[in-house]
Amino acid sequence: MTTKRPLANYTGSIQEIQSGDQIPASVVPNGLPTGGTTGQYLYKQSNTDYDVAFGAGPLGPTGATGPTGLTGATGPTGATGPTGVGATGATGPIGPTGVTGVTGPIGATGPVGATGPTGAGGAYGYWGSFYDTTNQTASVINTAYAVSLNGTDPNSNGVSIVSGNRITFANDGVYTLNVSLMFVNTDTQIHNGIMWFRKNDSGATGDIPDSSSDVSVPNSHGGVNGFIIVTVPLTLKILAGDYIQVMWAVDDTHVGLLTVAPAVGPVAPCALVSVQQVLYTQLGPTGATGPTGLTGPTGPTGVTGPTGAASTVPGPTGATGPTGLTGATGPTGATGVAGNTVLNGTVAPTAGIGVNGDFYINTTTEYIYGPKAAGAWPAGVPLIGPTGPTGLTGATGLTGPTGPTGLTGPTGATGPTVYPATGLAVSTGTAWGTSKTAPTGDVVGTSDSQTLTNKTLTNPTIDGFTGDTSVINIGAGQIYKDATGNVGFGTTTPNYKNQVKIATNKNSAIGASVKGPSGISLAGVNDANTQNIPLELRAATLRLTANNTDSSGGTITFGNDASDWAHFDSSGNLILDKSSSINLNTLSLAYSPIYGNYGYQKLPSGVIIQWGITAFTTGTGIATITFPVAFPTNISGIAACVYRGFVLGGYLMSTQIQNTSKTGFSILGNYTTGGSVVLLSANEGASWIVTGW
Repeated sequence: MTTKRPLANYTGSIQEIQSGDQIPASVVPNGLPTGGTTGQYLYKQSNTDYDVAFGAGPLGPTGATGPTGLTGATGPTGATGPTGVGATGATGPIGPTGVTGVTGPIGATGPVGATGPTGAGGAYGYWGSFYDTTNQTASVINTAYAVSLNGTDPNSNGVSIVSGNRITFANDGVYTLNVSLMFVNTDTQIHNGIMWFRKNDSGATGDIPDSSSDVSVPNSHGGVNGFIIVTVPLTLKILAGDYIQVMWAVDDTHVGLLTVAPAVGPVAPCALVSVQQVLYTQLGPTGATGPTGLTGPTGPTGVTGPTGAASTVPGPTGATGPTGLTGATGPTGATGVAGNTVLNGTVAPTAGIGVNGDFYINTTTEYIYGPKAAGAWPAGVPLIGPTGPTGLTGATGLTGPTGPTGLTGPTGATGPTVYPATGLAVSTGTAWGTSKTAPTGDVVGTSDSQTLTNKTLTNPTIDGFTGDTSVINIGAGQIYKDATGNVGFGTTTPNYKNQVKIATNKNSAIGASVKGPSGISLAGVNDANTQNIPLELRAATLRLTANNTDSSGGTITFGNDASDWAHFDSSGNLILDKSSSINLNTLSLAYSPIYGNYGYQKLPSGVIIQWGITAFTTGTGIATITFPVAFPTNISGIAACVYRGFVLGGYLMSTQIQNTSKTGFSILGNYTTGGSVVLLSANEGASWIVTGW
């Protein structure tokens, strides 16, 4: 650009440039339009470059501030004036600092380095997601079961389920498994569940060490089953073809794995398993850094700022002085309070043993005394509770198999035939006795009449007593059977299957009738069986029992008809319904001994009071109570408290009534110490009383 022309002589397209820039012809075409504003413009000089023109056109917007120019060169030092004559004068004042020269322009910025190549993409890891929507149960306690998985995310990659429970891997790598199981407990007692991992084996030898998790599953309460979710992670190295099984077991068959369909939200499977490969480099490598551009020239040094205010920071600390002399030893402090302890012996403690605040255990009686106060020991408290009720008798074991039959001995030789004497032979068991001479004809003929004198008949069968009517004469009495099958003893007109008639006098005042399968009737009747007569029962002890066995359960009634009978009911209560004004059907005098760990009392009003002392179960903190007798209708109130044990010594106690019914209930007991809740054990017991009707 060698020629600069005034803007007035130029019409054409305008383009802002930096002074000194060379613009190729391809940037601005030949046909440049008119226009322009004050500033730097270019117009065409030739086909290869353009000149810069400065004009005074309309004022345009303020451009961006240009870069600071280079510092100008220092001007030349003026010539030294001639030396004056005479004494040297006083030094003149220092002249003002000269004006800083104009800053020169900053050099052009170097080109930006080329962008490095894009790094490679991260690796795509293998993964799988599985679940099970069934309910899984354990038929045998303390037995390993593999968790079934019946569902798979269709997008799973490289991990699958084989044989319903094997999490199988198609590729080598390090993988993390996250497993969640939902345990359920339908029992009223707390039970335990356990889960662990097994690799490439159907037996215990494949169990992965240190992979077990044990959990206590809450008991059911308020009609709701107990639930708990167990979540366990596992990271391990896998080879292609390996498989992992999630194993589980329980200590009671009331515990299982449950799938829940809640009222809101999706189904909650009983088992969830997610598998993800651990990747060492999930992001691609960073691209190479481009080259650094050229450094521009250093700008001029700015004007020195004014001197700052005086420092307010303290100076450094001086060196530490020498250590002073050691002071005299102070006086000895007062003697501290003596500590307390727990003493023991084989007899009860005496006043001379121990100090105030001590405890003492009698190892013979297992009683604890203390704390000692005012020089005296309080009464001892038993450490061992009363013996609990005897458990139920176990079921009878199975009968062993019958042993084999012994071998048959050899047949002995046939002995000689020996005949007894003439007549009816009688054997003594070891020999033939004296024969009896038979009467004329058959010994027992089908038509002969035989007279048996002083003979004993054992279980005889009497033929001929099957016709329409039959009679057996026995002395002055007879046994008579009529055509309908009624049999009379002492009467020829029986009205029942078995009817006994006895002479109607005061000493044998029974005219009796004995009925068949529908029941037995004992009645006082006249000889013609047309009128009832008084019936008197006499005995040293008279017992009326109405039941199928010797246990209670029948009804004894008194009266003419069902609506007018007074009776004992099946529970032994006396019911008097003779008239509407007398109704004692709630009268009960039942009771149990009022001592020991359990007892009850039934009041005339029908109210039943029951009480007892029951030990807690170690590990669960639950005392399970079965009432001595069941309440027929309902429970009206329960009161319970902890009555013995070391927890009486200043701890915060808590008892909770659970699982109430007409046959029993349970108590959950605990105490708080040091901010922790501790379940009560067999060393503690619950004292309770219940009312109902």
